[in-house]
Amino acid sequence: MVDPKVSIIISSYNSEKYIGDALLSVADQTLKEIEVIVVDDGSCSNETSIICEKYRDIINAPLLYIYQKNGGPSKARNVGLSRARGEYIAFLDSDDTFLPTKLQMQLKILSDLPKNYACVIGCAEIINSETRNKIISCPDEIDGYLDVEKFVSGYIKIEGTPGYFFRRSSLESVCGFDELLRNNEDFDLLLRIGLKYKIKTHKDIVFKQRCRPDSLSKSDPIQALVGVLAFCDKLENEFSDVSDASIARKKQRAYFSAAMGCIREARLRHYLWLVNMGLNMTGVKGWKGFLVLISSRPFRWLAIKPPGVSQNGA
Repeated sequence: MVDPKVSIIISSYNSEKYIGDALLSVADQTLKEIEVIVVDDGSCSNETSIICEKYRDIINAPLLYIYQKNGGPSKARNVGLSRARGEYIAFLDSDDTFLPTKLQMQLKILSDLPKNYACVIGCAEIINSETRNKIISCPDEIDGYLDVEKFVSGYIKIEGTPGYFFRRSSLESVCGFDELLRNNEDFDLLLRIGLKYKIKTHKDIVFKQRCRPDSLSKSDPIQALVGVLAFCDKLENEFSDVSDASIARKKQRAYFSAAMGCIREARLRHYLWLVNMGLNMTGVKGWKGFLVLISSRPFRWLAIKPPGVSQNGA
């Protein structure tokens, strides 16, 4: 059997409503030298397996379905990587879709670059699944090694994993995704890749991202916060090039994001605790920050720590 040029790894968890669209976008790829590996991360039903069988002939490429006990997206992607035969790797979330030229375009870009380039990264068309509004989001320009400090600080923006296209050898050299992380795992991967290899971004749209109301950050803002804080702990322990100030700003953004999630759920006392934890992380900038400060500080006595977060926020 001739090895495929590109292995597409799709991680899935209770995504039977969406994965058919993801598989159709794979079938529509202009590049045909592919294989597809679907890793079902412990879904509650066997619907994903049934759907994969339905689309096997439509894709007209080798399709491997793997079921595993729930271990998170990092473990699912690593399992797929361990079974991949392609020289290049593309990841697709089961609720997103590739544009038809995604693989062919990024294969051309990366194969023309020197071997010390690990990956190329393109743009996303983000679709709000409730309002159907669309925005185009492109990564900031990178052509070389990643500026870790700016990346962590939020001054370099990069879209999600379906926009990435890797040499498999580079992923294997950093041992893939960190399976201990359930949030910011793609962020962590790029940090480790970017210290060892060069990265190139481009302004072409390569995937459509579905913004779902039941995503982790919206459906469980506290779990999302705990995941970001775990990633920040790793930054403090393992990435000496990242300043304390940058890590503090990342924590602050995570607290404020979780606070907004609590507001949507009318959890005002949890909101106040989270906002004040965020304000303690670093200084307040701009008029919005000032409004947050004056509107929350006087009511600190009403704040209650949300379940699942330690007193110091870890």
